[in-house]
Amino acid sequence: MKLIDKILISLYLHFTKMKDEGRQVVPWFSTCVAVSFFVAISGTLVLKLILGADLTEKKIPEFIFLAAFFFVGVLCFFIIKNYLFTSEKHINLSEIYISTYSTQERLFYKICAISVLLIVPFVLGFLVWLTAKPI
Repeated sequence: MKLIDKILISLYLHFTKMKDEGRQVVPWFSTCVAVSFFVAISGTLVLKLILGADLTEKKIPEFIFLAAFFFVGVLCFFIIKNYLFTSEKHINLSEIYISTYSTQERLFYKICAISVLLIVPFVLGFLVWLTAKPI
């Protein structure tokens, strides 16, 4: 199993468990949306860190930024959906994942995946804030 498969399947199984516990969650949709938001937000922040002052000086119109942000998110959503869920690959990978890894290993992968999705954007945002010049 590739690392991306482990991450996506651990998220998918996390949302499936939430659904089994009675929450109103659609596991495949929640997985795609969570990763899409992560990629779009993290990509934007990395771009801001790399370009920094150049991005601020050029004054990119807001609608162009929002269109690009939306496009990246939608593109990522459909790539994940096509890669994992359209081909029914998630069923086979889930069975392999459950049979290969123990409960503790699956819990570790789930905690790591969710932590990365939550912490990385905050760290990148903090770095953007640190590098920002006062007005």
